[in-house]
Amino acid sequence: MVGSCRGRGKCGFTLVEVLVATVLLATGLVGALGAFSAAIRASGAAHYYTTTAALAESKLTELTATGSVSPGTTQGDFGEDLPEYSWRLQVQETEHTGLFRADLTIFYQQEGRTREFGLTTYLFRPPPLERLAGMQEER
Repeated sequence: MVGSCRGRGKCGFTLVEVLVATVLLATGLVGALGAFSAAIRASGAAHYYTTTAALAESKLTELTATGSVSPGTTQGDFGEDLPEYSWRLQVQETEHTGLFRADLTIFYQQEGRTREFGLTTYLFRPPPLERLAGMQEER
């Protein structure tokens, strides 16, 4: 909108033009603040997702490195550094000899609510040689 000039050197904006500009500016600011708020929330959620995935990978690496896979349920936490995170591991035998199904669930607190991240994998642990020899004799 163009300012209007009335008479000798009296140029400026009308009250309506100033009000319209103020409303447009306020609407834009509200939208920008909403976008910043959403970006901050998304950043916080990404932090939880990244941390949870890294903890799940660490727990499964620990499980495969120790080689001690046995059916049952175990649970624990990740120590004083990460008090809002805990885990539960359920291991089940499958119908195939030496193959186990491992269901790992990571629990964490976010905004006062408990959230879960689940991961399922299969682990192969060959039975001891003497057990294999016994199985071949049965055939």
